[in-house]
Amino acid sequence: MATEQRQHTLRDPYAIDPADNLFRDLSEAAAGCRNGKDGRCLPHRSHIVAMATQGDLFADFQQPVQALPEGMALWHDVVTPAEEQALTEAIDAAPLTPFRFHQWEGKRLTASYGFGYDYGAAQVLDAPPFPEWLREIAGLAADRADLDPQAFVQGLLIRYDPGAGIGWHRDRPQFGTVLGLSLSSAVVLRMRRRLARGFERCAVTLPPRSLYRLDGPARWEWEHSIVPVAETRRAITLRSLRTSD
Repeated sequence: MATEQRQHTLRDPYAIDPADNLFRDLSEAAAGCRNGKDGRCLPHRSHIVAMATQGDLFADFQQPVQALPEGMALWHDVVTPAEEQALTEAIDAAPLTPFRFHQWEGKRLTASYGFGYDYGAAQVLDAPPFPEWLREIAGLAADRADLDPQAFVQGLLIRYDPGAGIGWHRDRPQFGTVLGLSLSSAVVLRMRRRLARGFERCAVTLPPRSLYRLDGPARWEWEHSIVPVAETRRAITLRSLRTSD
């Protein structure tokens, strides 16, 4: 009994909450944003969705909102299909291991470069250096986002096999701006921000070969999650280190 209680206490904070499947249909129904000529998303709306009851869910399901939170941007077709295939092969060839939080083991597979994170000590750790191909894709992604490529010192490779997802979270506070390159299959990134009652919510479709940026309120005020996927998805997450305020 003591062992069972201990394992329950160490539950992964990123685990999918079964009760939150209430919002899955809304997430899958909502699409991405409208795009400007340069591929950037058009300006956000400051208030997207506020839901405190199940009744609100069905109202929003009928009229899904597709704007992005402030500080988030999305670009399509950042790499070609041929480049995507090469990245897929590179990720699969990397030393991927199941995500671990204390004694908990997740379904998604990951490999860190530049820096990793120790959840027990709540601190950033050194990790193997970026391989050349990852440094090149980091430069491409940063250039597209109009950011300094040298700022992105942490790279995370992720493979979500069918049934793998990630629960509500914000990236660790030691890191700063986040860039994410989606590969292999489309996925809905669910986002929420706590209000006095309930949450403000939106859902953004991330197509294969698309790149998103989280900064400002989207990075520090909103949480995000992905429901367990039906098709294998791969992703490359790039992070800068947080600078002192």
